[in-house]
Amino acid sequence: MINVNQRLHHELPHTKVILQVHDELIFEVPEKELEEAERLVKTEMDATGKKLGLSVPFKVDLGTEHNWRVAHP
Repeated sequence: MINVNQRLHHELPHTKVILQVHDELIFEVPEKELEEAERLVKTEMDATGKKLGLSVPFKVDLGTEHNWRVAHP
């Protein structure tokens, strides 16, 4: 999550991590940054298990909507 936040700060300054709920991150993302933000978050989170030396990969699901209730799978 720290790496995601740092990369967003440098690469997509208008996209913000606004909340963490247990194992979920909630972002506020402008439409123009949405595709790139999804790619960045998925790439960074997918790499986390490997960086930590875990033998089990992390499963990353993304949901996009105007509010959390609708986007939550």
